[in-house]
Amino acid sequence: MKMLRNAVLAAPMLALALASASAGEITYNIVNSPVDQTGSTLHGGSGTWTVTGTITTDGTIGTLSTSDITAWAFTLESGSLSYSASSTDAGTFTSVDGGIAASSTALTFTPLTVDSPEIFAGFTMQDGGIFISYSSINFGGHVTSSYMGYGFDANPPTGLGDPAWTIATINTPPSSIPEPASVISASLGLGLILGCVARRRSCDKAI
Repeated sequence: MKMLRNAVLAAPMLALALASASAGEITYNIVNSPVDQTGSTLHGGSGTWTVTGTITTDGTIGTLSTSDITAWAFTLESGSLSYSASSTDAGTFTSVDGGIAASSTALTFTPLTVDSPEIFAGFTMQDGGIFISYSSINFGGHVTSSYMGYGFDANPPTGLGDPAWTIATINTPPSSIPEPASVISASLGLGLILGCVARRRSCDKAI
């Protein structure tokens, strides 16, 4: 009887604990040509540069901040040239200044528009002189947005009012955890069932 009563009391607490659980880290694959998804790649120096790598988050879905980025690693290649960088290297720099959002399948960067109240939005991963950045500046109603790597720009640059850029994707979404509302409903339902069983046993003893 006492065990059933405790289970009834514990059910809502269990529901809240499960509802607040994180899905865990998510690792996304960096997209080589994110700007407008039109095939814009990095150009400069010896020609076209290919970008490969990963960005790992803490599992946050929605708008991201710098603390939500837990790791990254990328390689820039052009012909025989290759430059690699990783967040585990000494002296690396990571900065999220708005515009970055995560879903269970992709990371996106939304450039500013002339109506945006923000002056700057961007995301940078840097290791010394090697970096990748996505940025957008609203200066006096004139917006400039760019995708850069190792000092080279994407060509052609984005135009005004472009949609969000998909900067990284994931091939297989992580195993989903139950929605908080579903977890709470299931746990409370379990509590009600245990409560009914407890009351029934109490009534049987009285008879």
